[in-house]
Amino acid sequence: MSKYIADDTKLKIKKMIEKIESKSDAEVAVVVADSCDRYRYSIFLYAFLATLIVPFLIKLSSVYFDRNETFALMMATFLFVTITLDNSELKYKIAPKKVKNDRCEKVSEFQFYKLGVNKTKNHKAILIFISIKERYIRVVADKNIDEKVSKEFWKELVKEFIKNVKNNKIDNALINILDKCGKVLVDNFPRTTQIQENEILNDVVEI
Repeated sequence: MSKYIADDTKLKIKKMIEKIESKSDAEVAVVVADSCDRYRYSIFLYAFLATLIVPFLIKLSSVYFDRNETFALMMATFLFVTITLDNSELKYKIAPKKVKNDRCEKVSEFQFYKLGVNKTKNHKAILIFISIKERYIRVVADKNIDEKVSKEFWKELVKEFIKNVKNNKIDNALINILDKCGKVLVDNFPRTTQIQENEILNDVVEI
């Protein structure tokens, strides 16, 4: 059942991974997350700032509020902004980019170890991790791939993904990234054995 990625796209990705692994010693895992955090800290910060503005707005108005009424209005403002942002996509835009990147990086590393991408026998595996709400992508490569494929290559892939997501559906951007990853894996790590154990799930993992 489709969660974030269309079922036909997930099937296409699975077949692409199988094709890559039939021509390369490398293995590929794909994880797609809706988001990596709810960013409550950012929400509370903006709600607090909105609350501090209330007394100044009261002073500028001609309406009189006593101390208790002002305090009640401030609390109501805090709750309103908190609840509104917590249930809005806006929280992903107001959260600082560094905070979003740090959170997504931690989740991607957790998935890298959880799925055992670091435990293949030849240490030639990659994880393509995508978080939709943050428009974040990261390719986490195990040591033998990381030593041979330059970090610049992965950075260019990230730039291309972000550009494609802005213009197309995430499905198309993901397929494009997988295609480019496949080519570099086949070129640098061609298949050396006829039979290779499939150590990592080929299906798209949605979290």
